[in-house]
Amino acid sequence: MSILKKTQAIIDKDRGVIALFAYLITLFVSRFTVFLIENHKNIPLIGYNIINGYHIHHFSYGVVLLVTLSFSQLFFDIDNHGRKIYLIFGIALGLIFDEFGIWLKLDPNYHQFESIAGLVTVGMILILAVYVDNFLPNKKIRIAKIRSKD
Repeated sequence: MSILKKTQAIIDKDRGVIALFAYLITLFVSRFTVFLIENHKNIPLIGYNIINGYHIHHFSYGVVLLVTLSFSQLFFDIDNHGRKIYLIFGIALGLIFDEFGIWLKLDPNYHQFESIAGLVTVGMILILAVYVDNFLPNKKIRIAKIRSKD
């Protein structure tokens, strides 16, 4: 295996690991924050976000992050931001899928089986994409192109 192929494989895995850990840390922070709120811990700046009588769930912030990231990838040249993109992607996924059951069933109960199933499923897909070679079809194509150049 040439140095180019090894370097590309390390970069790909590094990007995926950043997204995976950002996802997992976001889930932990979100779940812990909700735990503190539900158990009435008086910690400054931690509480339900209510604007004009509307409770803004944290999946809304994840959607905004993901849409902004997607828009910027489509219409602007932001390739020079490197790892930040994968960090934002992981955070956005964590915020969105932490409340999967809420937006799937439109039921404000935070502790639902659907939320746990959704976040575990997305986590497993990320783990497979990072650690299992050729899990994503896109990776197979790129690896085939790199091999054909040698």
